[in-house]
Amino acid sequence: MFSRGVSIAAVLMIVLSSIGGVAETLYYYGVSDTSDDDIRLEVFSVEGPSNLTVGDTIYVNFTLVNINKETIYDFTAFAAVKRPDGKVVEYAGATKEELDHLEGINCNVTVEIEQEGNWSIWPSYRFYMYPGGEGEREGPMYWHAYNFTVYHNYPDLTVSSIECNWDEKEIHATIANIGEGDVLESFLVKLYINGKKVDGKRVSSHLTAGEEKDIYFDVGNVLRYESTNVGVFVDAEDDIEEENEDNNFANITCEPEVDATAPEFVEGPYVTNITFDSATICWKTDELSKGSVEYGERFGEYDGGAKSPVLSTEHAVILDDLNENTVYHYRVEIWDENGNRRSSRTLFFKTLSNDIGKPSVTFNISENVSGIIEIKTNTSDDIGVNRVVFYLDNKPIYTDYHPPFDFLFDTELYSDGSHTFEARVFDAAGNMNTFRRDIIIQNKAPEPAETIYPQVEILSPADGSGVLGYTPIRVRVNHSTGIDRVEFWIDGELEHVEYGYHEINLVDSDRGRVARMGEEYEELPFEKAYDWYAVSLEEINRQNSMFNQSSEIIENKSTVIEVKAYDRFGIVGEDSITVYHKWESPPDASLSIVRRVERMGHYFLVNVTVWNLGYIDADDVIIEEHHLGFQPGQLVYSDGTIDYDFVRIESRNLITVWGEIKVPDGKLRISIPEIPARSCRIFSYELFPILFNGVTASRYDIASQTIIRYLSDTKAKTRYYNSSYEPSPGWTAQEVMNAFKTSDYLIVTNPLLLYVFTTTSFQDENELLLAMAELAREKRGVLGYLMFESYVNPPIYAEQIDSIIEGWGKNYLNESWNSDGYLLLVGEIEIIPSFARGWDRDYDLSDETIYHTDYPYASTGGEAISPELHIGRIIGNTAADLIIPIRSSLDVHYGRAVFVKGQGGKAVCISGWGDGESRFWSDVNNIGSKLQNAGFNVVKIRGSSYKKSDGNVDQVRVYNEFRNNSYGASVILYRNHGNDNGRAWSGVVSSDPRVKKQYAGNISFGNARPFIFACCCCAGQYEDNPNYSPGGEDGIAEAMLKRGAGVYIGSTEISMSNTNSEYSRDFFNRWLSDPDKSLTQAWKETRRYAADEWWFENDRYWSAEYQFYGDPKFGE
Repeated sequence: MFSRGVSIAAVLMIVLSSIGGVAETLYYYGVSDTSDDDIRLEVFSVEGPSNLTVGDTIYVNFTLVNINKETIYDFTAFAAVKRPDGKVVEYAGATKEELDHLEGINCNVTVEIEQEGNWSIWPSYRFYMYPGGEGEREGPMYWHAYNFTVYHNYPDLTVSSIECNWDEKEIHATIANIGEGDVLESFLVKLYINGKKVDGKRVSSHLTAGEEKDIYFDVGNVLRYESTNVGVFVDAEDDIEEENEDNNFANITCEPEVDATAPEFVEGPYVTNITFDSATICWKTDELSKGSVEYGERFGEYDGGAKSPVLSTEHAVILDDLNENTVYHYRVEIWDENGNRRSSRTLFFKTLSNDIGKPSVTFNISENVSGIIEIKTNTSDDIGVNRVVFYLDNKPIYTDYHPPFDFLFDTELYSDGSHTFEARVFDAAGNMNTFRRDIIIQNKAPEPAETIYPQVEILSPADGSGVLGYTPIRVRVNHSTGIDRVEFWIDGELEHVEYGYHEINLVDSDRGRVARMGEEYEELPFEKAYDWYAVSLEEINRQNSMFNQSSEIIENKSTVIEVKAYDRFGIVGEDSITVYHKWESPPDASLSIVRRVERMGHYFLVNVTVWNLGYIDADDVIIEEHHLGFQPGQLVYSDGTIDYDFVRIESRNLITVWGEIKVPDGKLRISIPEIPARSCRIFSYELFPILFNGVTASRYDIASQTIIRYLSDTKAKTRYYNSSYEPSPGWTAQEVMNAFKTSDYLIVTNPLLLYVFTTTSFQDENELLLAMAELAREKRGVLGYLMFESYVNPPIYAEQIDSIIEGWGKNYLNESWNSDGYLLLVGEIEIIPSFARGWDRDYDLSDETIYHTDYPYASTGGEAISPELHIGRIIGNTAADLIIPIRSSLDVHYGRAVFVKGQGGKAVCISGWGDGESRFWSDVNNIGSKLQNAGFNVVKIRGSSYKKSDGNVDQVRVYNEFRNNSYGASVILYRNHGNDNGRAWSGVVSSDPRVKKQYAGNISFGNARPFIFACCCCAGQYEDNPNYSPGGEDGIAEAMLKRGAGVYIGSTEISMSNTNSEYSRDFFNRWLSDPDKSLTQAWKETRRYAADEWWFENDRYWSAEYQFYGDPKFGE
């Protein structure tokens, strides 16, 4: 009861707070009305579900006040309800023995809806004017009654699909409830094969309206590999009362699937175990198959063959009786049980050779040369010379395959000054030798100058000392102008070259500190200790210890070690020593690493063999590798259990004549439990060359430093290798440059700032860098790392970053990049700054600046607003968030997720309400028709049509409609308004978790990775915009990408409705006009089209305000 004087507002507040969980207000009467009995109705409301059905509950609340001058007695307030059967029922809510003048009473009633038909509910009362039951009064009939109709929703069970799985001997039926009501009881499903019942299953779980359920029947005993009629009868015993009882049975005729598909190669063919007279051809297939290998010495002529006659998915065929040192061409044919055949392309391999003798070459050339010089060579080999390659300064300039291997050398093609002229001779077995001479090209008369020679001193081993196995060569080099390269010669043969050490730290010998670049640079000497692993000496030791079982000791064999240092002008200084060998087998574990590196187009595959040359097992082996200028990728092979761990990208500082350079250093850790004595472990992994600020070809080192730690007989050992992988002088630098040239796609981030702004464990950051490398591998991309530790001190601006990126693309990538390349920026503005650009237009009255736009990055020439590149950015607040859109693109690429353009694809188009509603719906209809004509199954949602009883849009219903239909969609178009803080598609869905009923985090796209175009204001914000409300750092764009969207296009500013309409239609028209056209190709064309409207700044503004988030090669 309510005491006298309690306000009606307070009464209402108390009542409403007690009715927890009410879905919606169905009826509300808030105007006072007084009956003939002087009873005033203050409030009358009815709440419940918006679409009432049998079984629902409604809640009735009203307040009555006594306006009579006197007290009235035995007052009862109740809800009068007229049911569909005509009966009027009282639902008592509150009573009071006495009700004084102006005293109120509240009635709160619950009504269960148990009949279908027309209902009326109104507030009523009964009281007596006098004590003792005299002067009875009752409330008027239908007093402000709420009238409504209740419909009974029946379920409707049907069979939506039947599938025959011949391989699994299984029938799969999908049962659907297509009615409006839920199935709450169990029902029986029967299976018929060729008219006979063979099985039945009772479904006991509830089936809500619109829900489907999959049922599987095992028919291994009755299904024959022949044409079969299959029938499914749902609700076979009429357990469920349904809207339609005539659609419970469905049948199909299943025809046996005829396998007309040839097996596929899923791995190989490839060659392994190549010897002097044999090789093994291996491959894997996607189904059981047989196979054969044809091979021969001439292309297209196969005079040999071998078979793999057993049905299997893994095959290995040994080819024997082959000729040594011979190239063989081969191809593999495979076929399945049904005779479907497939052949590989023609491949080749070369058998090993017993020819281990090196060829020789000499030539005569004057020290000073000019004009055209005829170079005559003298060559010899025990079997035959294959070719001679002529080099100038380690760069090949001519190859001759025919005797007498002579060359006309035109000095006019090269600059004056000191050079190294070299001839490298190769025999048919691949053995190589070299002969070089230092020359001076004098096309112009030389100017006299003082020659300062580099000073070279071999510090260890000592001259005349004995050496055993692993032999570091430690050298001090001094020179005032810097060293270009240092060469290591063993017994007259060039074994190793170190490059670019004019860029190492300069040391002030008087003060013992690193000198800064400045005027004193030319006068300061420097020194560098080179630790180099003498491969040739170790190879001799390995052959002795591994293959000479008698452990014969070879002593007193001498070797001459020469070290030559060249400055940048070709001036050479040298030192030499003689050492003597004392060979013996290592008594304990002794590990050695051998690498073979292959360039796989735009990245590298590193094949590592770790030998244990000793007679004791090596345990707990840990190998730490540093790769200067490379991002490690995935482990692709290992012959045993190993733990492969990408540790992180470190920054290696180099001081150069241009200042300090930070080179990315990819650090790996490989753990091997055990390497038995006199055996090896083999593994392979990927390396991706990185473009970085200050990049030059000389700054790339594969295995620039290696540390091996292991236990030998429980004793810990550590070995350090400081020699980079370099099979021939300049190999790494040249191959890295060649790798870059194969790519038209640049993928950029700042790993140093990723580590700063995100977690401390680096797990997610390293996973992100690995995902970027995987994307680069699959999409022919190159990684670009901005090696800045801060953009604040000193200040680094987007314009400078743009200049660096453009330089990378123009100077190193494929020449097509400049006009039609791809660029992906990974990270938000803390990682890669965006641009802020002012604009001459009056639409945004407070500030005409466009914030957080990337359009200048996409321009490589001409107007910045008109893109040459296909650009995208990955956004997200953490490294884990940044991984998701990359994974979405890779999942589509691998076929693990769905993105369908055209036939069979699903598209959802949503229009909003408010100002411009008719334009929004017109755009949705227009674009929806284009999508439908292209083969999409289109769902169109007009938000303004979802009205509540008060005439307002039911936003929750619109959200639910969007959420339900977005599952499995490949395209989502939103055409409406957007919140200025970037956190919502206005009234439809929000990234704010406090908006629980419309939260984007509850959206599921299933296995689809849709393209989303948010054609509205501000829905592309991912950072706070100073013009608008805060919240952009957690925008709706980021939320949709986190839910699995593959690509998201949205604006960072307030947009104009007319340009949104024009260019959204133009984009879809371009994209759908060509089945092979990608999203970014169409996007680039539309942006250029808008930018070309130079007399309309609003159009150009549109081109700048919209951003593309995701992989620009998505779906290609």
